[in-house]
Amino acid sequence: MLVHGAGGSVRTFAVQLACDAGLHVVATASAADAAFVRGLGAENVLDYRAARFEENLEPVDIVIDTQGGEARERSLRVLKDNGMLVSAASLIPDEMARRLGERAVFFLVEVTRARLEKSARFSIVGSASRASGPFCR
Repeated sequence: MLVHGAGGSVRTFAVQLACDAGLHVVATASAADAAFVRGLGAENVLDYRAARFEENLEPVDIVIDTQGGEARERSLRVLKDNGMLVSAASLIPDEMARRLGERAVFFLVEVTRARLEKSARFSIVGSASRASGPFCR
């Protein structure tokens, strides 16, 4: 699974939850965030400023798109034929949606106090990353 921008807010949960589910996670992030993202459980962190991720990555089953635009289009180059694109950046463009069909979805979480409190409880009971080390290894 590829998670774009894994050093930021909700994306950190995407990395942790994917690891908890037993998925192999590759992430894009800045070099400054690489150690943090590895600590969340990503097996490989690609510095999006230093190289084009699609040139350094084997095909993946799932892409979590948090960028949209060109990064989303380039993500299709590493998405397996039966893979799924989940966009949390913006609606899937019509042409791309026609190409991918049900394998392309737009997913956006509305952040509310109740959801943040539930996430905090989730973390407290040990179901999210601990500062002491990787959650999923």
